[in-house]
Amino acid sequence: MEGVESMEFANYRPEWLDVLKVQEERIRVEKLSSDEVLRLGTIMVRLAKEKYKKPAALRVITSGQVTFSFLMDGTDRNNEWWMDKKLNTCRMTGVSSIRSLVEVAEGLRPMEPEFEIENNFALCGGCFPLKNAAGKTIGYALCSGLPHECDHQLVADALSELLGIEIPSLIG
Repeated sequence: MEGVESMEFANYRPEWLDVLKVQEERIRVEKLSSDEVLRLGTIMVRLAKEKYKKPAALRVITSGQVTFSFLMDGTDRNNEWWMDKKLNTCRMTGVSSIRSLVEVAEGLRPMEPEFEIENNFALCGGCFPLKNAAGKTIGYALCSGLPHECDHQLVADALSELLGIEIPSLIG
């Protein structure tokens, strides 16, 4: 694949793919009420402060609109720009932005020309699709400000806590 060799990818491990598939299979939501979105957002803020100990920009999108947004002190418009790029990647591929990275880098997904438009897409962690039991995407949860695998895992951890389920982690 021509574009893949010339493109620099964010750090990743090929073995993450199995973890990502399990996470995306187990994390399913039928719908998120505004109270549940607030709870998810609050969990993400708490995890950023207590577990990851770094400022993060956080966003939840449901029904096509931003239903939660929080920019911790130490984040800025740049983090919002990164979340937009991660969101575009997730919307285009239908899987988490970090899974898109691993699949493209490993030659399992075609290198779309759009991915090379730096200001519009980002092949890195931080956007997780919210899917229902039938696999239909009903929203997105996003994080920016941490190392990209931690952006992803923070969101996955928050979703697993919200849903009361166990998932494997990318972070050892």
